[in-house]
Amino acid sequence: MRSKTLKQQNDDPRIQDHWKVSSLKSLLSQSQPEGVVIVSYADDEGIRLNKGRPGAKDGPKRILFYLGRFVYQGSRTPKIFILKDKLKSSSLAKRHEEAEAKMKALLKKGYRVITLGGGHDYGYPDAAAYAEIIRGSILNMDAHLDVRPVIQNKFNSGTPFYRFVEKFGGYTLIEWGIQDQCNSIAHKEYAKNKGVRIYDEESPCPSISGLVGLSVCLDAFQGIRGVSAPVMTGLSIREGLKAAKALSPRSHWMGIYECAPKYDPLHEDSARLGANFAYRFIHPI
Repeated sequence: MRSKTLKQQNDDPRIQDHWKVSSLKSLLSQSQPEGVVIVSYADDEGIRLNKGRPGAKDGPKRILFYLGRFVYQGSRTPKIFILKDKLKSSSLAKRHEEAEAKMKALLKKGYRVITLGGGHDYGYPDAAAYAEIIRGSILNMDAHLDVRPVIQNKFNSGTPFYRFVEKFGGYTLIEWGIQDQCNSIAHKEYAKNKGVRIYDEESPCPSISGLVGLSVCLDAFQGIRGVSAPVMTGLSIREGLKAAKALSPRSHWMGIYECAPKYDPLHEDSARLGANFAYRFIHPI
């Protein structure tokens, strides 16, 4: 019976049986770095500051729960590392600085990176690190532009791409899935004036050449309720996952944000969707 059970396990391996929990120091010490590093931001302070529903601090843990149970694809599945280092600073601004520094170090070393939120305010440190190290375009799948102005140096989940555009300009940023009822005219005019390419929820995935970073806010997708700001309409899950799989061979980074499992109906749809996005990034072919 024991040998039969072992054989059954070997015939049906899971990703969680093959990933490794590692420190940043260990990853950066590798002479031949390869694989995907998963970084968690168990932090929804930025959402609360933006008057969204708290709960996304639990997102990373639940996304990893479902990702770990997906089937391991042998040689198709690269090495996967779960970064065990946590953000330590007491202020949100300092935690963003920590996150950006880690991202820069991992990308510079040559790893592909998945970041799991948490609030979409972490889209700024992730995108900023990507822009400085990789220098490709960024596709943000989102119902919201997230270009709310920063006032008195206070950040929240609505400000990441305002911060990004103010530092890097808007010409490398593409926003897909944007919904009129979720964005003010002033914010849309600001983004367009800065050169941001904007595509609404009815548009197909925009054409993007060259390297691309992927920022995925789960509220972009139709029917997903376990997020900080559910909108019910939006991009179809099928077209979002199809785009992620098509673009991931040219991507060094995917961020998945605002998964708040406690608001999901029975089956934790938001966490399962986040895990599906991560799985397609990990398996780009």
